Amino acid sequence: MTAAHLARAQAYLDARLHDPGLTLLAASRDLGFSVRYLHQLFREVDSTPRTWLYDQRLRRARTMLSRRTAPALTITEVAARVGFKDPSHFSRAFKALYGFSPAEFRRREHANA
Repeated sequence: MTAAHLARAQAYLDARLHDPGLTLLAASRDLGFSVRYLHQLFREVDSTPRTWLYDQRLRRARTMLSRRTAPALTITEVAARVGFKDPSHFSRAFKALYGFSPAEFRRREHANA
């Protein structure tokens, strides 16, 4: 049952990556879980709900930045679409995880393809 609850929680959070106002309290209420239980579920994958959501947002942004769609989204638009309110915070978080700013990452990805 725990694995099914974790999968349901991950799907819920994944569907709401774009919402910068998403709270764990609202998520747990919508899922019918307590906040404490939500944290217990994510311990099963050595994470927390917030960390997992943050990582998923950055992964989604990475995917969006690698695409060659026209017109290309600005870094600010990508940040907003994955739930970051502040593009500067997004850029710092992206660089901390991937070693490149979002703009540098996009240039490198498109130059290599």
